[in-house]
Amino acid sequence: MIERALGLGVGPDGVYNSGDSRDISRVGVGIEKTIENLERLPKTGEGNHLLLADACLPLPFKDSTFSSIQALFPKGDLLLGLCGYDYSIWPELSRVLKDEGEVEIFTSVSAWGTTWTDFSDRSGFVVVPFPHQRIWWLASRSGFESELRRIEPEEVEVLGTKASHYTLGRMTKPHLSDRAYLIRAWKK
Repeated sequence: MIERALGLGVGPDGVYNSGDSRDISRVGVGIEKTIENLERLPKTGEGNHLLLADACLPLPFKDSTFSSIQALFPKGDLLLGLCGYDYSIWPELSRVLKDEGEVEIFTSVSAWGTTWTDFSDRSGFVVVPFPHQRIWWLASRSGFESELRRIEPEEVEVLGTKASHYTLGRMTKPHLSDRAYLIRAWKK
């Protein structure tokens, strides 16, 4: 049986991990506000698909569609939705995730415990305090068992995306000392 995986936050930075497993069909959702941005999304391998969706709206999938959901270093509206600012995407993740499914979110934090994000459709930047702890807490409050774990540069490097290479660079520079975290959540 072929498993289905959902990749959140597929964008122009190429944070979509198409993988090479023949037993997994991946669907990448670009959390983009304009249809023009869809053309900038990375191409996928055979059996993989990309969709345009808005994290503020219900995801365009049936209940219990995916066995896994992954977000690699989310930014913008997706980060704020995972952190519960303005809205929470966690009820939608619970709805589209199978009962035995798992959510994995990789995020990075500065040495001061914050991350910043910018918006393509808004002016300015937003500083998000302790996003890794907030994501873990919201997952726990939304009916998931969850764990939060700091990950090492070697674990970030194997992700192989533009966002992970950027994060790795910030982790290895002594004057920046960023940290990366993995939040795993699964249905209770």
